[in-house]
Amino acid sequence: MRAWAAASAFSEQKCREIERERERDRNTFERMMATENDRMCFIANRNLLNPRFESYKLKEYDQSRIRTIPLSKPIDLEIRSGNQNKNYQELKTKSKWNHFLVGRFSAKLQLIWIEPKTLKISSLINPTSKDPLVSELLELPDIRSDQQQPGIEYDYPTGIALDDYCTKLQTDCKLWFILDGSNNLFLVDLNHSPQILARKELNTSDSFIHGFYTLSSVHIKDSQSDQFWMVLRSKSIQTTPRKKLIYTIYLVEIHIKPNPSQTETTLPFDLDIKIHTNLKGSDDLLSTHYDPINHRWCFRSTSEYTSYQEISESPPEEDEKVIKKEENMEIDQKSSAITPHPYNWNQTLDSLTIIFVIPFSITSKSIKIDIRSNALHFKLPGPLIPTQEETEQDNLDYLSNLFRYFGQEKQQGTELKLELWDQINAEESTWFIESSSSTSGTTTTLTIEIEKRSKLRWPHVFKIDTGVSEIMDPIELRSITENLAKYTSLTEEESNKQKRGGLGSLKGSEPSTKDPTYPSIQNTSLTAGEIDEEIDLGHNDILVTGMVMTWLTSPNQTDASNGTDWSVRVAQNGIPIHVISNPLKVINLDDDHPSEADHDSSIMIKSDIDGLVFNPPTDDTQDLQWTHTLTYPALAFVMASKREIWNSFYTPQFSLVFETSSSGSSSFTKSLGNLFVYYRATSDRQPISTQRVIQLSSSSPSFGINTDSGSVRDEHASILGICALSIPEFSRNRHAEEGGDPPACLTILILSQHHILVFDI
Repeated sequence: MRAWAAASAFSEQKCREIERERERDRNTFERMMATENDRMCFIANRNLLNPRFESYKLKEYDQSRIRTIPLSKPIDLEIRSGNQNKNYQELKTKSKWNHFLVGRFSAKLQLIWIEPKTLKISSLINPTSKDPLVSELLELPDIRSDQQQPGIEYDYPTGIALDDYCTKLQTDCKLWFILDGSNNLFLVDLNHSPQILARKELNTSDSFIHGFYTLSSVHIKDSQSDQFWMVLRSKSIQTTPRKKLIYTIYLVEIHIKPNPSQTETTLPFDLDIKIHTNLKGSDDLLSTHYDPINHRWCFRSTSEYTSYQEISESPPEEDEKVIKKEENMEIDQKSSAITPHPYNWNQTLDSLTIIFVIPFSITSKSIKIDIRSNALHFKLPGPLIPTQEETEQDNLDYLSNLFRYFGQEKQQGTELKLELWDQINAEESTWFIESSSSTSGTTTTLTIEIEKRSKLRWPHVFKIDTGVSEIMDPIELRSITENLAKYTSLTEEESNKQKRGGLGSLKGSEPSTKDPTYPSIQNTSLTAGEIDEEIDLGHNDILVTGMVMTWLTSPNQTDASNGTDWSVRVAQNGIPIHVISNPLKVINLDDDHPSEADHDSSIMIKSDIDGLVFNPPTDDTQDLQWTHTLTYPALAFVMASKREIWNSFYTPQFSLVFETSSSGSSSFTKSLGNLFVYYRATSDRQPISTQRVIQLSSSSPSFGINTDSGSVRDEHASILGICALSIPEFSRNRHAEEGGDPPACLTILILSQHHILVFDI
């Protein structure tokens, strides 16, 4: 009995241990799932996918429905005459700049644009009428020359209408905040008698850095006291030996106050600005979303943003590393065994190659590289013995300088740990070394081949070292730069290239192409309703934008004044999402159906070959999970066939893809390009949907602009802006009675340098 009792007790104890182990496993699993759910913020809803989808069938569009409204003179995009800025990142940002600014004041629509050269504000009056009128409203004073910075170009002017604020005032005003692209913020009233009400210079005396600014968002904080939340983005040059662009986001509180010393020569109001907090990033801010329920902002960029407060509160040893790294950049190259950049790198969409040239001979036994999913660890298990004794000190100096370059100290048996910009497939990555001898000695080439996890273009390799640019083929770099520069400055007419076919092309227009390094695609079967499987989605690097979400949150909306209670969270641990389209700005002219705010903040991401639309989190929670609401089946697939996509937009009803006319036959260069309209299937399981192709004709494919020196500068027309107007219900009914098929639901307006195109879809 005692033996049985002992065995029974042992069995119960074992069962309790097993149960405790299972409980630990369950807790561990729950923690892992919580971490995973926080990391993966974009999860597809399988019920919204359409695996049965087959094709977008081509349906003819009546080109006669396009109206052309000429401008009095071409819009000049060149702010500084003779400027030859070729900064890739600036050109890429400006190439997709939407110059159309839209305000909806109660039932009154105001559509404006600001000419970058002269700062003249123009408007399209009665855009939905038969005879819309282009009118110049106001010219802002140009004082940008006082704030010039070498090596950096002014931004284009930006503006935001105070729609809701003017509605609450119940007065006949049309107030706008406008930034001139430098550091001058204006409050203007663009009513019957346009005037400047206030001006504020964003200077260092108010704790702003010396840079060029854009206006990203404005929201009412307190309409009774005329206070607003405003997000500003600054662009500046880093003041270190390695000069590069730095982007800073400012969250400020702005207060409109009457000017106590108002005279005939002064402005009637003052703008009082208080900075709450600021963030720093290496890439430009793409867009901003404000969540009023949780009082937080979501900043979208191709890199994450970091709080300046976190930087200032970094541990002393981290500060010392940064200081030592910057000091190391100033080491005399003659006394250093390495160049300022100890490595070169290049990339494709799938892989990335890093090359270190070591000025002495080593073997694979002397070094070991641990390739991880987000970092490279260089392990030095023993001394690297040089082949000649007299060069030993030089080789040790090389290694010491290499460690100092990356902000670390070399010690025998330690590791050089370098965090990568993005996640990689470590199992498919490798490294190898090769030695070569010459009369000057023996060198070793260390090559690291990395397979990317996401098909995104990296701006740099290591997070700690953002100043080493990619080594690109000169022909490729020139092609990319010229394609972007044509939107912002003088471009030469390109020679006719070989005609290539594409998806959804029309007779009489140059069809779409793939990357010229790959075989051309002749007229494919999509126009007959079939997807061509020969199209390789992965080769189109213009299709995807790797977007990182940085959230700025305050736990207390009413008392977030000193910036100390702001918290910064980077969604998905900084893993980018693949954005392929952005919401189209739609102004609903029907008072009974106001514009949907959620749509303006949504995004479309690439998932396999589909385009999935996600809405931002709106619940009263700190969760960063977005909601999958719509699916455009195979949209990413068909977008990959386009030659060069200027931009892509979508609504809940259809997606718009703009293909530019940067090259091709003379007949095609007489056009702004092709607009592809892909209608979303009415049913989630519908196998067939509709596409239309609209040729955006240009009566003036090239034109002359008078320069300050009196000469004429030739430019090619390009798309500068787009917006849409939602037609009221009675207009749709009237259109249906006239036999329209399908009934038009939106009026599209497209701005170019010399005219505005207006058409219904």
